Amino acid sequence: MAVKQKQRQELSADDRRRITDALTEKAIRRSGAWDALKVLSGQTTIDEIEVLEEEITGTRARADGIFNIYVKLQYEKDDNDGFTSSDSYPGRFTIHFDESGSVIFDEIAIDVSSFYA
Repeated sequence: MAVKQKQRQELSADDRRRITDALTEKAIRRSGAWDALKVLSGQTTIDEIEVLEEEITGTRARADGIFNIYVKLQYEKDDNDGFTSSDSYPGRFTIHFDESGSVIFDEIAIDVSSFYA
């Protein structure tokens, strides 16, 4: 019963920081969101992930947030011969905290539609 009550609690500043810290390149690469990024160039690398911490809403049982991801798009394998550009894309995520207090990503999505516009 205590776990369910804790799950329904509004997010604290510490919870938001833990969510921000958990959204790493590794989490992106493990999600389906990486598929949307990796097809943009021959070699896509993540430069930065900017979580908008103040925009994370919900409870420990279910929270949603948004972020920006900054990437480098390289179109040839050799940096000296190819064209490289940088871009950013908006993303969103849904999480919950498990019984041990770990952040679990239920969904991570990145909108790359501007690349094709």
